[in-house]
Amino acid sequence: MAKLFWSLFPDLRPRERERFLFFASLSSLITLAQTIGLAGSDALFLSEIGPQALPETFVLASAVTVTGSLSYALVVGRVRNDTLYFYMLIGTAALLLVGVAIRSAGATWVLVAFFVAAYLTQGVLLFLHYWTFATDYFDTLSSKRLFPYLVMSGSIGGILGGATGVILSRTAPTESLLLTWAIGLFACAILVRAHRRDLRRWFAVGNEADESSAEGMQAALRFVGRSPLARWLTISVAGMVLALFTLQFLEMEIFTAAFDSPEALASFFGTYLAVTNAIEIFVARVVTPALLRRFGVATANLVHPVMTLLTFVAVALDPRLYVGILARANRELMDNALASTVRSLSYNALPFRFRGRMRALLEGMVFYAAMSAAGIALILVEGRLDHTALCLFGMAAAAVYGLANLRVRREYLRSLVGELRSGRLDLDSVGADLGDSDVSELAEQWQDSLVAESNPPRGWLDLPPLFARHGVTEPLRKCARHGHPAVRVACIEALAEAADPGLPGLLEVALADPDAAVRLAAARAAGTC
Repeated sequence: MAKLFWSLFPDLRPRERERFLFFASLSSLITLAQTIGLAGSDALFLSEIGPQALPETFVLASAVTVTGSLSYALVVGRVRNDTLYFYMLIGTAALLLVGVAIRSAGATWVLVAFFVAAYLTQGVLLFLHYWTFATDYFDTLSSKRLFPYLVMSGSIGGILGGATGVILSRTAPTESLLLTWAIGLFACAILVRAHRRDLRRWFAVGNEADESSAEGMQAALRFVGRSPLARWLTISVAGMVLALFTLQFLEMEIFTAAFDSPEALASFFGTYLAVTNAIEIFVARVVTPALLRRFGVATANLVHPVMTLLTFVAVALDPRLYVGILARANRELMDNALASTVRSLSYNALPFRFRGRMRALLEGMVFYAAMSAAGIALILVEGRLDHTALCLFGMAAAAVYGLANLRVRREYLRSLVGELRSGRLDLDSVGADLGDSDVSELAEQWQDSLVAESNPPRGWLDLPPLFARHGVTEPLRKCARHGHPAVRVACIEALAEAADPGLPGLLEVALADPDAAVRLAAARAAGTC
């Protein structure tokens, strides 16, 4: 059975199994708890307070979450990450239990606190600290292999959490979901504490707390001022948040009208979360990789903005339950399984030292600042705009999101060119993220650059095999007569690898080349052909 289990993770090496199992279990358990808490807090909030209070609550939730993220940034790195995680989990569970006790006395205002707590715990416990903690024990290469499995473990926890929410909502008061949420976080704390000796025994490859520390975020903020790609990524996140929270306001109105009790809402949310987490695994493991292979990061980045725009059109034309479900799926499922994955890969075109810092800045600060802006905007337009006008407002935000991603697409390739030219970027780390259209544009820039350079940078000579694998051979044929012999060698070898039909004519010239390295490469290519 153990052999069968580990065969499900072909990229996992034997010496990584023990620590992987711990982090996968932690991901599943904390997502299970958060899913139950989300179902319960949303259901009670909508049933007893109503969607009309959402704009003000968005502002409050974002302010609390940004404050929590800043507090976390001041503390992280000062103590061990496992110790910090233990105390954060225990403290959060204790506060949730206090909230459950207040709710049992009949207080309604505490439901706002639970709604806000769902965002705070998701932002700090999961998005910020979990991944900072995991990065301590997996280096860059192993992270690329194993982190998709950890994301999948979280989705499995979401399935189990949704199913548990359905069972509890049908057999007990909805408040039982909030109690289970607290118990789940307490269990996470016990799991971390129980492995404290293992965490000290496992070799930590480095401390990545700097990326989410106050100093790291300040450095990222300064970098935004001088990097066009970083600026457009920031605008993209802001536009996305404004669009998606407008969509959330509209979908919550649909759900509130469709269900008349908190138990019915909690059962619906539990069922929805269980099903969509299962779909999320399929999208993340099948659909997203297929899109990336076909179109690459830069072009796949446009899919979610287009889907968001079309979702607003559907909500405007037919605001019924099934459209509300599609709207939430676009907001949560497609963002988690597609948009966030593509956005994370976009960071690879940034200088290495800023990748983690930009992720922490965008997901820990910009996201929630934009959420606050979305809440303020909804407060200002609520009552002044009818349903259709509010959908048009959301379409405008989705258009900003899409236009920003168009610029991200251009700046991603431009930044990639700059990093490759300077030799600061390893082509192996990003080559798999490039689609055919991306490679074609990169090849055009490469060819134009070589025309003006008599002595090309070393990083330029690593690109011809990438072009050949994608069938982009025309620039290689043109540059096979470049003035620098190393360029001629790289082009001939890449064309031979691709079995390009135009190669024989080039070899007639290359076999008589004055440079011995070029003649040798041509002889080898002739033998291959």
